[in-house]
Amino acid sequence: MKKLATFALLFFLVLGGFYRTASSQDMATLWISPQLECVTVGSEILVQVKITECPFAYGIGAQILFDTQYLEINPDKVVEGEFFRQDGATTYFASKVTTEPQNPKVGKLIFGITRFNDQNDSYGPIAGEGLVLYFSAKVKIVGECALGFKEVNLINLQTKQGETFLEKVPVRLEESKINICAKDNIAPSVTITKSPPPETNQVIGQFCYQATDDSTPQDKIQYSVRLEDPIRGGEWTPWMDKTCYSYTFGAQGKNTFCVRARDEFGNVSQPACVTINYDSTPPILELAPIPPEVEEVTYNLCGKTEKPETGISLLVQGARVPINNDGTFCVQLRLVEGPNTVHVAAIDKAGNIVQETHSVSLIKKTTIIMNEGQRQGTINGSVVIIDPPPTNISGRVLVPLRFIAEAFGMNPTFEATEKRIDIVWTVKEGGTPVQHHLRLWIGKKNYTLDGKTMFLDVPPQIPPKTGRTMVPIRFIADSFGATTSYDSANRRVTIVYVKR
Repeated sequence: MKKLATFALLFFLVLGGFYRTASSQDMATLWISPQLECVTVGSEILVQVKITECPFAYGIGAQILFDTQYLEINPDKVVEGEFFRQDGATTYFASKVTTEPQNPKVGKLIFGITRFNDQNDSYGPIAGEGLVLYFSAKVKIVGECALGFKEVNLINLQTKQGETFLEKVPVRLEESKINICAKDNIAPSVTITKSPPPETNQVIGQFCYQATDDSTPQDKIQYSVRLEDPIRGGEWTPWMDKTCYSYTFGAQGKNTFCVRARDEFGNVSQPACVTINYDSTPPILELAPIPPEVEEVTYNLCGKTEKPETGISLLVQGARVPINNDGTFCVQLRLVEGPNTVHVAAIDKAGNIVQETHSVSLIKKTTIIMNEGQRQGTINGSVVIIDPPPTNISGRVLVPLRFIAEAFGMNPTFEATEKRIDIVWTVKEGGTPVQHHLRLWIGKKNYTLDGKTMFLDVPPQIPPKTGRTMVPIRFIADSFGATTSYDSANRRVTIVYVKR
């Protein structure tokens, strides 16, 4: 019968029931320990339920409420204390960890303990003070959490006049809540989100960074930065809120920027660092002498710069060209007739640039070779027919005017009434186009060049049966600015005309 009553008592303790209430003068105190404690996120705390001033009790049933956002109670680590079995009595213990059906944030630890008497009624109610229950709780997030009692039933089992009944002992729930201040001991993580390129020639560099933390909001994280260069060791700045910082690089070479983050609990991250090579020295660029004038349409531009292993880039006329391992280079340029602008630039990895601009003119050179009395000659090495051939008259070699003029790119005009010949051509003098005008008459020794009258030893003439105007070779060469040479042994005439 007593054993059955004990099971009934445990049932009523856990689930609640109807009791007689003992005298209010006989009041126990039930409280939770520790009252206040700061612990780290992720750690476990030991929570104890203690009783004092207990007049008499045969068992207890209660609920402890907690916030599941902050605490996680391990149901396997809910353990009965020694209070109800301190005299050697056998007890029955049951517990359950659950949540409110309508609000899963509210957790409940439901427990019940009852003494089990033997056949001789050796063990009656227990009194005094002691540990009722203890359990482990894991702290999940930063904040404050309350632990409080609900529906506490401290029961005594009474038998009077052969009747057994449950008697509820009044309980004072003093300091029945605790505030758990969970302190974060996990350092934040910081990354550099913006920095100058690894190689730069800019003296001021901006760095931006961002940290993440398991509990501290980003706007409450503070930062400290430093810059270590070849001259300065680099000191950490005071803690600050700014997430970007600009540094003036103090020395050529490697500059290492580091940042660390601190959360609101004082945890400091490992520094995040980036190394920037500050280089404001222009690269080497040496060009072989470039002549102001060339005669070939192709020109080899050569020079020397940094070795390619340094990351140098070489641009000629805006196009990248290869560099030999020793830093030398040669590139073939194709020129157009007249002035050509040659632009060369060397750019290193830091962005330093050195540039050179030169002007080279491609001049058109015409070489005419002919022999007295021979109809065959050459223009720039190509065989041509000269009609009529060069003729020596009065010690002067006369050549066909139109043949010479057209070979030089000019177009003579003939006015039949006056028997006048006009040749107009343009050359560049100092880069400026200048027009020239030659006028001469058949059979007359006088002629004009750019309006100035001059005289010939032998006048222009048209030999019979040829229909071609013949003029002294030296006169026509000098008028056009050409040079003339005469090989008397071979009776050979060479005219060289350079068009500018």
